[in-house]
Amino acid sequence: SLGMPPPFGVLDGVAYQDVPPLNSWTPLAEQCERVWRALQVEPPAHCTAQFPAREAWKCIMGTYALPRLASEFLAVTFLYDSYQLGNLGYMYGQVTAVDFAYAEWFRMLNEKTNADVYAAGNSAFGPACYEHGAGGDTWFSIKVGGVSADDMLRDALRGDYANVVDRHDHVDTNPTCPKFTEVAVSPPVEGARLHGEGGWCAGEPYSRLDAQAGIMSYSDCEAACFAADECAYFSSGNGFVGSSLPPALSSALAVASWPFYRVASWPFY
Repeated sequence: SLGMPPPFGVLDGVAYQDVPPLNSWTPLAEQCERVWRALQVEPPAHCTAQFPAREAWKCIMGTYALPRLASEFLAVTFLYDSYQLGNLGYMYGQVTAVDFAYAEWFRMLNEKTNADVYAAGNSAFGPACYEHGAGGDTWFSIKVGGVSADDMLRDALRGDYANVVDRHDHVDTNPTCPKFTEVAVSPPVEGARLHGEGGWCAGEPYSRLDAQAGIMSYSDCEAACFAADECAYFSSGNGFVGSSLPPALSSALAVASWPFYRVASWPFY
């Protein structure tokens, strides 16, 4: 009524994912549900209408709520959000198949959230960095394809919305990430793509897995994997298949079927 434009939001680091933790902490989804019940939170009707009544708590959890917000906004989501991954038990810089796999699954979920945000008519910025919050210099210095969060905001305020997704292979392999190092250029777990299977075999150095030019058959991967000290293998159709890891870690990998669909085109080296 005052002739003012509708509010425009910048939502930085709030795409919290519904994932089981690697540690013993209470899953975030369960925490959100408990808060919803204990405080009798009443999320907006336009969001709760999209879920069964018993799942209205999803409207206070980032990954579900972001695509359903009424206001226009820019979502800045580090694909390897350090705050959530760290609290989930992910060990940054480790070289185990578990940590590698967990981080990539988490990244895929963030990419999906960003795609949903864009499909709902908003902008999303997703650098492949292990960071939380693009404040200070990183608002300008972290870039994806030459585009910064500041560029995204300026474009969005002009009505030019986009979903800018980082295509660097793994955590902190984008040279503009603050933690970028030469070591980070290669994935922390050597691996080989499965020929024709749309998956990967990872664990011991690929020379131990006898990979030929980075490609190996599913059966060869399975045999080599179980002969290695620490290995896990996946296929795009079945998610987690098996590993030579200790049972507890192998069970962690099997949680939620591990939908590794994007790895089919990964060049590992």
